[in-house]
This record gives sequence, structure tokens and C-alpha cells, in this order.
Amino acid sequence: MLKVKDTLRATVHLGYDGRVFKAYHGSNAAERFDNEVRVLRHLEERGCSFVPRLLEAHLGLGGG
Repeated sequence: MLKVKDTLRATVHLGYDGRVFKAYHGSNAAERFDNEVRVLRHLEERGCSFVPRLLEAHLGLGGG
């Protein structure tokens, strides 16, 4: 996997198959995660083809 973003708020990895793996950090990580999942699901329901498709969503509250 290739790390493409690493900030205090999130780390993003790009898998070899093109999948994006995003980990949220910080005190409101769960809230930001929930919001992004909600937005992506809403746009998919609306038929927006220009946004990434949400394949899986797992909230893991590990260190960070």
C-alpha cells in the first residue's frame, strides 16, 4: 500500500487494487467518519457517478 496522505486529522493509503483506505485521527474522528460515510451513501443513492463508491466502512478506534 502507498501512503498518500498523513496529517493530524487523517491517514490515507491507496491499495494496489485501487481501493482507498482512510483512517481518522483526533478527538472528533468518529463524527467525521460518520459524516463522510453518510455523504458517500447519500450520493450513491442519488446516482452520482463521479464520487467514489463506498465498499466497506469500519470504525476502528485505535491509537491516534
